Amino acid sequence: HPFHSGYDGWFYEGLGGIRPLDDKAGFQEFELRPVFPKELEWVDVTYQTGYGKIKSSWAQKNGVVKWDIQIPNNSSAYVTIPNEPKKLY
Repeated sequence: HPFHSGYDGWFYEGLGGIRPLDDKAGFQEFELRPVFPKELEWVDVTYQTGYGKIKSSWAQKNGVVKWDIQIPNNSSAYVTIPNEPKKLY
């Protein structure tokens, strides 16, 4: 059912922030831009690509967020933190 792929996509793209770029294929270049809902304590998502595993894992406590990411070799990620400018890693 199409609903399920949209639901799953929210975990990877929304909460985990692993987002494909419109003009790039295959996740060699991608964006990491998660959402940090105050009601959620942690998120841990991985996405396997042809270049390797992308990982986005975050936890928050008392308004402080710790975010760990893994970017595969030979890949680049635009990393966006809320209220901060986008950076390329």
